[in-house]
Parts: sequence; C-alpha cells; structure tokens
Amino acid sequence: MFCEKCGHELTDDSVFCENCGSPVEGSGISKEKGTKKWLIGGICGGVATVLVVIGVLFVTGVLGEDSSGIEPAISLNTVENTASPFPSSTNTPEPTNAPEEEDDDFDYSSDDFGSPPASITNEAIESVKASSSLRENGITHKAEYICDGSLKKAWVEGASGQGIGESVTFTVYRGHGFSGLKINAGYQKSKDLYYKNSRPKKITISFSDGTTLSYKLKDTYGSQKIDFDDMIEANEVTITIDSVYAGNKYKDTVISEVEWY
Repeated sequence: MFCEKCGHELTDDSVFCENCGSPVEGSGISKEKGTKKWLIGGICGGVATVLVVIGVLFVTGVLGEDSSGIEPAISLNTVENTASPFPSSTNTPEPTNAPEEEDDDFDYSSDDFGSPPASITNEAIESVKASSSLRENGITHKAEYICDGSLKKAWVEGASGQGIGESVTFTVYRGHGFSGLKINAGYQKSKDLYYKNSRPKKITISFSDGTTLSYKLKDTYGSQKIDFDDMIEANEVTITIDSVYAGNKYKDTVISEVEWY
C-alpha cells in the first residue's frame, strides 16, 4: 500500500503517512483532520528546532566570547589601583622598619646622587682682610671687593712694585669644607684695564689647618676654576701673590673676584 499524497510505501495498519503526514485512505481519519494534525505537528517541531538553535547560540556566545571585549568590574592593573594585592617586583614597597643609612657612608661622588653641594658661598664669609690695599683719587680698592659678586670693583694691592708677597685672607663662619675656587685674576672691569694692570701668575693658598697649595694661573681675561684634590676643612684661608704677569702701564697687581666652593 502506498500514500496517495507522496507515494511513500505504507504498512497495512498505517493511519498517517510517515513521510508527509497525510491520512491514509480508508483508515477512518478524515483528510481535513489529518491535515490539521500534520500542520500542528510541523509547527511544534519547528518551534522546538528554533529554541534549540537559540540555546546553542546563547551558550556559545556567552562562553566563547573574547574576554578582551568584556570590561571587568575591577582592574588590578590600572593606575588608580595603587594597592594591588599582586604588586610587581619593580614596585615592591620598602619595609617601614628598614634601618637608615649612616650619613658618614654617603658617597657624594657617586653618579646616582649627582655632584656634591657647594661647601661655602660668599655669604658665609665673615671677613676679608688684605696685607695692603691701594688708595688713589680718594678711592680705596678694598679687600671686600674681591667677593662682592661684581667685576666693576676689585682688590688692588697697595705695596710698592708689583705686589709680590702681598696677600688677602678670608675668614668664614664656624669653618667650612673647601673643594676649590673660581678666580677672576686681574682687573676685569674691561679688557683694556686687564692688560694695563699686573695679574697674579703664581699663587699660594694657605689654610688654617696647615694645608698649603700652589698653582700657576693662566693669563686669561675671564674666570678660571681650580679644583682641589681633597676637601679641606678650615675656617681661614689666605691667597698670596708669588709672581705676576706684568701690566703694560701699571705695576699694581689686581684680583677682581674669588668664589669658593
């Protein structure tokens, strides 16, 4: 026996066609009722299929979604999260009970800490006295002018000749460490005056702790820097003129400015 609708082979006790759902002729089921039942069955099957597909898409969409597209509620790696429970090894806080380093072991020469601070400034100088000072035209070229921060005035020795052996002495408050000095030798108010007057050539620097240093200066219109090999602790230091570069007009020897550090 075959289905009159689709031609599918049927068994003798078939009521509906297993292929198309049409009622079998002579089975006692009307064509109209069979058709309705077939439609209802088809609709139910379609709904079930759609629900299964939606469920699969939902599961795969939620569980398989790239986590990089989901913004977490709390981030452990943002700048604001400074108290992260997982600190990196490069940002591990030091223990609060760590012992402090001794100041005596501090190495100012290390590149990690930069250059050492200046040991002394002109403001720390208590007094400046000279063995002699030139007085002319009612003006005295005083020793104090050697550290007034200006090149317009200068110390000029007042001895006869070129001032060999004349000196100027600096006294500082409570003593300081001396690492070196910057010196403007000669009268550096102008280049013309520089060459007209004598300039120190060789000098001796004597400290109150007994240290004595000797240097030869360049005949330079400008500042010269002298670095000592070691820092010297003292409360008094004296610069003595040992020899000079002769001026082309005047014998007087001049030092315009000295800055200690």
